[in-house]
Amino acid sequence: MEEGNKEDNFYPQFYKKLYQWYEKHLWAVRTVNVLYHLLPALAVLCYVDLLGLVYINGGCIMLLKVILVPFITFAGVSVFRKCVNAKRPYTIYGTTPIVAKDKTGESMPSRHTASFTVIAMTWLYVNPAAGVIMLVLAFLMGVVSVLGGVHFVKDVLAGAGIGVLIGIIGLFLI
Repeated sequence: MEEGNKEDNFYPQFYKKLYQWYEKHLWAVRTVNVLYHLLPALAVLCYVDLLGLVYINGGCIMLLKVILVPFITFAGVSVFRKCVNAKRPYTIYGTTPIVAKDKTGESMPSRHTASFTVIAMTWLYVNPAAGVIMLVLAFLMGVVSVLGGVHFVKDVLAGAGIGVLIGIIGLFLI
């Protein structure tokens, strides 16, 4: 990271204050941990529900899109993360994440956020009202990842951006 980068100053202070606050509010630590593990499970359940709904009511093209677009997103993000191998906040700043994590790299982009966002986009494609709710939950996933100390804001924004972009291209434009 470049010397003088805003992140060099912002994140150590941000996490120090956050951890001091967490020390006084253990309920918040539990809440972040529960949400960090519950939200991805909810995304998977909603995605399976969507697959069933599209299988019963949608055509083959819709089903193919709903399967391929999230798969391509997940696979692409996974490969990109391995190639870039960006360090996580707790690795760079020597902090202990609120969410227990043992990975030192593969932080950019957030795969949880990218996956949740593209699943939300598939819901938006099939059922716009449910899609909006899923997008709000995807946003919450990103917030929890930052508050848990396992991702930088840029990791989450990149994940959300990828999920939205691939969702728009794969579902609405192709």
